[in-house]
Amino acid sequence: MKDLMTRVKRDVRRVLHNNRGFTLIELLIVLAIIAIIAGIAVPRYTASLDKAKESACAANIAVLESAVMRYWADHLDSDEPYPENLAALKDKYIKDEPKCPKDNTTKYVYTTTTEVETGDVTFTITCPNHPVTNGEGG
Repeated sequence: MKDLMTRVKRDVRRVLHNNRGFTLIELLIVLAIIAIIAGIAVPRYTASLDKAKESACAANIAVLESAVMRYWADHLDSDEPYPENLAALKDKYIKDEPKCPKDNTTKYVYTTTTEVETGDVTFTITCPNHPVTNGEGG
């Protein structure tokens, strides 16, 4: 019995204190698992990055719309209650004119439209890179 216990201890020690290292097959399996996980994670990361840029673009448009409405409220009694362009909002209503986060160079497009019959003016702020997030005000 004592001989059996000694043999079991020796086998257990040999298994637990194996100094051989990893085999090539084991390393390849680990690399394959990492590649599969990366193949799943990278496209989701890219998609979420694009979605975040679209959300930031929509937030920029909302800030610009708010600035135009504040400009309008301040200039109700004047002949031009709406700004000529977004640059007219700088300093007093917005710190800097924001750019689209997709390429960080594209400026937003601001247009005003006057209804001929009623004289109502509406404005539109659009982003050339994200046409879905365009906003309208009036």
